[in-house]
Amino acid sequence: TWGTYGGACEPSIEGSPWRRRYGLDNSGIFAQYFVALHFAVGLITGNDMSVSPGTPFERCFASAMMLLGVLVCSMILSRLLIIVSREHEFSFRLDEQIQQACGLMRQRRVAPVLQAKVRRYLEGQLKAMRGQAGGDRGFMGMLSPWLRVELTESLNRRVIVQHPFIKSLPDDIIRHLCTEAVPQLYAPGDIVVEKGHTAASMFFITRGKLRVVNATSRGNHAYLETPGWIGDKCIFRKCSYRSHSVVAVRSTEVLILRKSSVLALCREHRALDKAYRVFQKTMSEGDSVLRCPFCNGLGHSEEDCAARRASETEVFGSGSSCEASPAQRLRKSVARFGRRASGTIWETAICAVRSAPARSSRTACDSIGTEAAWS
Repeated sequence: TWGTYGGACEPSIEGSPWRRRYGLDNSGIFAQYFVALHFAVGLITGNDMSVSPGTPFERCFASAMMLLGVLVCSMILSRLLIIVSREHEFSFRLDEQIQQACGLMRQRRVAPVLQAKVRRYLEGQLKAMRGQAGGDRGFMGMLSPWLRVELTESLNRRVIVQHPFIKSLPDDIIRHLCTEAVPQLYAPGDIVVEKGHTAASMFFITRGKLRVVNATSRGNHAYLETPGWIGDKCIFRKCSYRSHSVVAVRSTEVLILRKSSVLALCREHRALDKAYRVFQKTMSEGDSVLRCPFCNGLGHSEEDCAARRASETEVFGSGSSCEASPAQRLRKSVARFGRRASGTIWETAICAVRSAPARSSRTACDSIGTEAAWS
């Protein structure tokens, strides 16, 4: 007599295959599947199994899966323990640093607002070390010199090459400039540059957001994100000072390219020295070469211009018509004319553009109204 559904009914431990042994031959495919699934999970995890092997082949298979289940469970548990212990290690390091900093600041009676900023910065640094913020470059010291150069170029080139001066340079010189750029992390609210200080370096934004204080003639702030930059004029002038203060809006990482590093590379590479002198001469006639051809703003290229993206969205976003309106064609004509225009002519053209329907992007309008130079 064959066993009924739910248990084996055979005279000995040895018997027929499990589906016939447990009366599942006439059951549906889903019932057989879930019974087999229950058996496999119990076999691997070492729990109770609803089906027992009845043939030598089934017993060999069950024994092998038991050993494999022990190995798999051990590997999974070990990985979980490593992850948990690593998290505890980072948390302990953060707590230790914060306790040391808070103890020192309380002893010296530092203002609570400054204590909060220090704590926030330490937390941001720990996130960068943990790799969550993508700013940990400590592993690069373990690489070979040439591999480190290649990796640094790959990390920095996308941002640095957007600048109009660097864009036209040969690849080998761009590689040297990428290696000279030093990464620096700023916490929210940190002052990146301060108005009136001597300008000796430019900053490329790799991630985050910066606010240029009182960037326009109307006192409005300007905001820059990757792949923007600030402070490029000082690289091509003998002596200059910061014309605006720049503050980090959120956790921001920048690449600092110093003027001294650029001049040192000019002494080593004749092609760079020649290009530098030509660009410096062009800068003496005006800063139009540094401005975006579309919006006449500073700190970004034409490809990353917010005003251009807003205009393209306005013209082609609806899909109803591919032809620009007369006001939009006027804006594009003035943008092309902006490279050669200066002084009163440029201000007259800007007034003509502003008389047309306003753009949808407030940032684009603010960048067009920017009159002060960002040193």
